This record gives sequence, C-alpha cells and structure tokens, in this order.
Amino acid sequence: DAYPGKIVRKPIKITVADVKRVLGIEFSVKQITDALTAEGCECRIDTHKSEIAVVAPYWRSDFNIQEDVIEEIVRVIGYESIPVTLLSEPIPQQHPIPIIGLKRVVTDMMVGYGFQELVTYSYISLDSLSKLTPDSRKPDMMPMRLMNPISIDYEYMRTSLRPNLLSALAINKSFSEEGLKFFDLGKVYIPRQDDLPNEVDMLCGVIAGRRNQPSWQGESETVDFFDAKGIAEGLLKKIGISARFEKSSDESLHPVNQAKITAGDKQIGVVGELHPVVGEHFEAPGKVYLFELDLPALLPLIKQKEYRPIPKFPATVRDIALVLDSSVTHQQVMDIIKTFSLVTDVVLFDVYAGEKVPVGKKSLAYHLTFQTPDRTLTDQQVNGVQQAILKKLASELGASLRN
Repeated sequence: DAYPGKIVRKPIKITVADVKRVLGIEFSVKQITDALTAEGCECRIDTHKSEIAVVAPYWRSDFNIQEDVIEEIVRVIGYESIPVTLLSEPIPQQHPIPIIGLKRVVTDMMVGYGFQELVTYSYISLDSLSKLTPDSRKPDMMPMRLMNPISIDYEYMRTSLRPNLLSALAINKSFSEEGLKFFDLGKVYIPRQDDLPNEVDMLCGVIAGRRNQPSWQGESETVDFFDAKGIAEGLLKKIGISARFEKSSDESLHPVNQAKITAGDKQIGVVGELHPVVGEHFEAPGKVYLFELDLPALLPLIKQKEYRPIPKFPATVRDIALVLDSSVTHQQVMDIIKTFSLVTDVVLFDVYAGEKVPVGKKSLAYHLTFQTPDRTLTDQQVNGVQQAILKKLASELGASLRN
C-alpha cells in the first residue's frame, strides 16, 4: 500500500519471447523470476497471457523499460550463458567521411608543431568583421544574421576564423611575453543570395613572439614570415600536396609580406604578416603572422604516399649563384629547375642585393642535387644538365651566372 513519501513503481511487462528476442537465447519463467527476485523485484506471473509483470524496488531507478529488465536478467544468470554464434552476414564495409579524417590529421600535426587549439564561437559581430580591413570597411556581402542573437557581439554567423582568433591572441599576448601559437579549425558561413550560407571547414593559425625559449646559448629570435610559411608548407607536404606560393592581395595582410597558396590551378589558402593597422584594430601589437587553409579544397588534391628504395648510387651537389631582376621570384626559378628529371633536390641558401650586384638586380644562390637510381652520374653528364638549366633560366627569366 502506498503511504506518503513512498515511491510507487509501475510494473514493466515482459515475456519469455521478449527475452529471447533481445538476447537470442530462451530462459524459462522460473529462471527469469528467480533472477529478478534476487535483485529485490516483485514478479507477478500472468499464466493466461504468458506475461511477467515486474515491479522494481524503489532504489532501482535504472529500471524503466523492458531492455533494462532483460539486461538485469542476463547479468544475474551470467553472460557466459549466451552462446557464441557467428554473424549471419559479413560486416558492412566502413566508408569514412574524408573531411573528418583530414581534420583529425591536421589537428594532430598542428599540435605537433607546438600549437594550441582554440574553439571559438561560430557567431560574431559586424564590427569584428570590419576590423579585418585597414579602413574598417563593412563586408561587401552581409553575413547571415541570427533572428534571436544572445548579444550584439554574437549577432552574425562568422565568415572568417580570423577575428575571434586574433582577439584571443591579443588577450593572451597581454599576459605573456613568450611565443604564442594558436589555431582554430571550424566552419565558416559564406553568404549566398536567397539561400542558406555555404558551410566551409577552414584552418586558421596565428603565431607571434619568440621562436623559442630564452637560453644561455644565445638570444631568442622572434618568428617571421618564413615560420608561418614553413608550417603551412610542411602540413601540406605531409598529406601529399605540393604547393606554390604566389603574390596575393589579401587586405588583412601586409601588402608585401603575404602570399596565396595554390595547388594546380586552385587557390587553397593564404599566408602572411598581419597588416599593422589590422593588428591595431584587434589590439595585437607587434608582428603577427597568419596562415589559412580551405580544407574541402585540399581533399581532391591529396595524394597517397609513394615509397621508394634508398638510392644505391651517390649524388652530385653543385652550387650556382644567379643574378636576376628584382621582380623575379624564387618560385619562378624553382619551376624551371624542377623540369629537369636528374635534379632531385633544390635548396635556396643565399639571397643578396647590394655591392657588386647591379641596381634593380638580386642574387639567388642554390644547392642543386643531381642523382639517378640506376647509375652514377659522370661530371660530363652533370655539366651538361647544369648548362641546360642555365640556358633555360637565361632565356625565360633573363638570369645570368654570378661571377
């Protein structure tokens, strides 16, 4: 009988067939009632309907549905009583979602590079987006506005990861003089006319401050453009994408110290120094470097790794110093040199402009590695390839060999 304060539990009805359906094995009515009674349950057997009405004790708040009762039955009787049977059909083949795997790889790599992941809000204010341009201009295409925003600072769906990431960098920079490395990997919402925004997974990373910890071995240097470029380049190389870095005109970045990242004929990202005025907008003093990658654009470009045996024959290394117009880029030189199959590696080791170099010119010096997998190259063969490289550089870029 019920009394004030007593918990009244409703009966849960089960049958022998229900138990068999869930467990794949048949237990008798006696086995079922004995197991449940041992746990403090009250069992009422309806022989006419072949049902058992189970009333759980007041302390078993986890008894709510049939499956809870059946789980308790097999736990008491013993899981070993369930016979082992093979699957009637093969396990369906797994079809992983490519973007999820890519995001996992990218996250692991960024952490390996010493970055800390930030998870920022998907909402933003129009003022924050305006700060991304030196003249604080509003976006050309308005982002999607929420009907019921939680505050005026989170009124729109973000179209870029940069504002929230730069705000977080500024806050942390005011408390620490150490090097800071942050990244955010999330969706941005690109507005479309008369339609919902296009959701794109983006990676954005920022670095600032010291390159390494202070040490008695020497002064700690600060990060520069090539730290950010190297991280983006290394990340892409890890997933099998050979990227190019070309001139760009991103308004958020320094007019000179920036480059768009391309692969094939498609732009997949950008890297550069934050524009000084934009840095002031976000109260992030000093030099800040930023890189951004469009993850869906990377998916069709990813190549599987190719393993090759270690070369049996020695390599030949030659150095060349070229004099070129100041407007000629390192990438243009690399594109020409890499067309020669005997050249297996190219490294730029010196850039110089000044005395003994004509005005409007610069000198780029390279290590060239010549090698083949099936024979040792002779000096005559290497000389011939080197002369062909110099001839092509001279005809296409106006390069000359520096004395």
